[in-house]
Amino acid sequence: DGELFERGTRLKKARRALDVAMREKEREAQMVVEMTAAGNTIEKVQKHEDKWRSVCEEIPKLEEVVRELEEANTSIIDRVMELREQADDKKFKNAGCVYPMKSALERARGFGDFKVVRHARVPLVKCVYNPNERGFSEIALDIVPGNAVAHANSRLLKAYGDKAPAF
Repeated sequence: DGELFERGTRLKKARRALDVAMREKEREAQMVVEMTAAGNTIEKVQKHEDKWRSVCEEIPKLEEVVRELEEANTSIIDRVMELREQADDKKFKNAGCVYPMKSALERARGFGDFKVVRHARVPLVKCVYNPNERGFSEIALDIVPGNAVAHANSRLLKAYGDKAPAF
């Protein structure tokens, strides 16, 4: 839903703010060192040192916000991955496991055009993902439970997405 998108956006902004604060901390520390070595006045050096202290105090707060948002950000991808793991654990390759996946995806924003193919050799859920819902960048997905290789590839793609989130 929109709430999921909103949480992802808040998490991305918090990560970005933390990254900016870390870079600013390093920059201000470097400024203090360079200005001291150059013989600048104590007032100028003190100004940058105060800013450095302020940023140092802000970083733990930002880290806590990021940690809380990461814990609260139970995305639809995580839910689908959980269902796939259950299917792998139980060697559950029948139609019963595709319907919970379809239900989980139906509640998520941007997914649509569902089709459950339950009587295939390997049951699957076909759907389309459109992150902006304006007809641009549609991605056709086939989600197959009980396929260990595809599951490993999905976890790899999820890890890439966690390192560089799209939203």
